Amino acid sequence: MPNFFPFMRFLNFILISVFFFSCAEEKKPPKKKLTKAEVEYLSKEMNAWDKIKEKDEINQYIKAHGYTMTETASGLRYMTIKKADGPKPQPGKVVKVNYKIYLLDGTVLYTSGKEGAEFVVEKDYV
Repeated sequence: MPNFFPFMRFLNFILISVFFFSCAEEKKPPKKKLTKAEVEYLSKEMNAWDKIKEKDEINQYIKAHGYTMTETASGLRYMTIKKADGPKPQPGKVVKVNYKIYLLDGTVLYTSGKEGAEFVVEKDYV
């Protein structure tokens, strides 16, 4: 007669293990879906915090470099390095400018290039 004792011990081990691990599974609460209004509110709150943080970083950068900046109503900051001596441009006239836009780390983000960029005053979003 064959000895089934080792097989029975193995089978009991498997059954107990399956029972133990199936009972040990942690039940997680169902995820709540946010409404559109909740998503919009949270987005606005996070953006407001980011704007405050970003403004503080920009202020620190300006102060550290001793820059004198002009800020527009929209929050755009700029510094005039060289002001032209000519007459003030009139609406509808074409002007040519040279400019560079930098990130806070000094990386040039965009430049008008050596040839400059032309804009129509009070048009082309200028």
